[in-house]
Amino acid sequence: MTINGTAHASAVLLGPVGLLVCGPSGGGKSALCHALVDHHAARWVGDDQLCLALTEGHLWAKPHPRLAGKAERRGKGIVGICYAQEGRMTHQIVLQDGPAKPSLPSPVLAHTWQPNLKNSAALSQVLLPTLFLPRLSPCMAAERAMEWLPAQQGCGVEAMGSPQTR
Repeated sequence: MTINGTAHASAVLLGPVGLLVCGPSGGGKSALCHALVDHHAARWVGDDQLCLALTEGHLWAKPHPRLAGKAERRGKGIVGICYAQEGRMTHQIVLQDGPAKPSLPSPVLAHTWQPNLKNSAALSQVLLPTLFLPRLSPCMAAERAMEWLPAQQGCGVEAMGSPQTR
């Protein structure tokens, strides 16, 4: 079964990890992803709007067709980016105002999922390891993510293997 939809989120691949970045408009999603790409060898999947597919329990993301190859960069506007056609999302970061919540597995895109299909009950069954971050500078948020990811059992970010794509 495949459930398709879109999300107001950004995504990067960091070695074997697919990192979905969620949060409010202007919350720093693009800036965090740029910091991960610029300083930690991540690869863009998409910025601002993603097309998502939940297939056999795995969440896949690809850039929205209108935004493929483009990302917002504060102070520069929309810039061209190199990007992966799609990637399997294995972890998520939720950017939020206020203090951070404990980092526990959370339902995928609890705040941003906008399914195109009427029945999205299966989404509540998908849990991704989730890091909740308060508003930080992009570089500090990227450092927190890089400290958190290796602690996730089996994520393999320390090996920096090839991204999971299909």
